[in-house]
Amino acid sequence: MPFPRLIIIAFLLFFGRTSVTAQQHFFIQYSIQEGLAQTQVFDLAQDDKGFIWVATVGGVSRFDGIEFQNYSTRDGLLKNQARVLEFGPDGRLWIGTDGGYSIYDGINFRAFALDSVYRDAELNDILVLDNETALIATDAFGVLEVKNGRITRTIDHNSGIGSPTVRALAAMADGNILMGTRAGMYTLDQGSFTADIHANPDLGSANISNVMIDHEGVVWVSTFGQGVYGVKEEKVVHYTENEGLILKWVRE
Repeated sequence: MPFPRLIIIAFLLFFGRTSVTAQQHFFIQYSIQEGLAQTQVFDLAQDDKGFIWVATVGGVSRFDGIEFQNYSTRDGLLKNQARVLEFGPDGRLWIGTDGGYSIYDGINFRAFALDSVYRDAELNDILVLDNETALIATDAFGVLEVKNGRITRTIDHNSGIGSPTVRALAAMADGNILMGTRAGMYTLDQGSFTADIHANPDLGSANISNVMIDHEGVVWVSTFGQGVYGVKEEKVVHYTENEGLILKWVRE
């Protein structure tokens, strides 16, 4: 996601311990002093070996529970300002930066710069479709499909979405793609990339910050200013301060 999760400190790992009478929560703070690449963090991901990967403005850090291993342009990253982390079906790590992305196979990084017109694009999300193909959500250019470093298709406001600012992508069980934008959520028929794009009327023109789908198929949508929505088939639930949220401005 394009928003730093923590500005002053790097991130918090949460540990809970439950007793019969009370529950206590413990937080451990990690920053540059503990080995993190930078204290401004954009994204977190965990691989199949249990390592925690951290995208920061100073590179990518891998945490094994004890210490950090840091990676930067010196190791093959396209740029140090890493915004998005996403694992593909083959286990490789896709790292989105401004103007392109890198792929880490466990040994080496491969860097891919986008075409010149997109060199300044801010990447908000990555959805890996197969080992070489991914959809990239950008802050000003809609969604780009990339394959082996080349842009193969684009979808933006000229294609039917309400805003070129796309912040989140999520794959549904039927293969369609949900796109959360600054002006509502849209469904994309992945079988016909430029057709069958339609808005979700329940969300209207909500300023969407993130989209996720839980194990029961409920689509959860966080917004800036309208709280959180839960959508499944024809049923929609809406949570704001009235339902107990601290604020209706929700980043993720």
